[in-house]
Amino acid sequence: MKDISPSQKKMVGIAAVVMLLAVLTGVFIYAPTLRKVGLLKNELMVAQNQIEQIEAAVGGGPSITEGIKLLKDRHSKLDMKFPSREEEALRLVSEFARARGISIISMKSRPKTEFLDVENKSVGMEEKICRILPVSIELTSSYKDLGQYIEILNESLPAYVTIEKLKIRKESGTASDLRIILELNLYLLS
Repeated sequence: MKDISPSQKKMVGIAAVVMLLAVLTGVFIYAPTLRKVGLLKNELMVAQNQIEQIEAAVGGGPSITEGIKLLKDRHSKLDMKFPSREEEALRLVSEFARARGISIISMKSRPKTEFLDVENKSVGMEEKICRILPVSIELTSSYKDLGQYIEILNESLPAYVTIEKLKIRKESGTASDLRIILELNLYLLS
């Protein structure tokens, strides 16, 4: 080791500097760049997954405009199922009964209440809150007409309807006449 000439010392020094530069380049340039490339790959995979989910939700349609149109159609159908005015829903309830030949003796609605989810939070859509309108209807009808009336309420009434109570008594007149108390909940957006 004592036999190292000054030129050999220079070569060892240059080699050490080159190795030091290589290590510093790897630590301060290559490793962070490699980390950023990994993060970008992950972001790309997340974005591709989101695009696939959106395309699946839209129905795999070839264009975004078709997807937007489908979403607007779904929204308008939901909006039609939640009328904002209770008068319209109540009018249709009695109109459908008259169309089936059902006699309404009385129809009473109680005050609207907010519809709450499992966590007791208000449920709504587009800044409108869903409210429940309880309606009690006393009517006379036959079994057949009652069944058709309930079917029409579920299919044609532009509101979600749940039947909470159905009480049927036979009238003293004819065998086909029934006295019915029907308690409904109408779901409205307001």
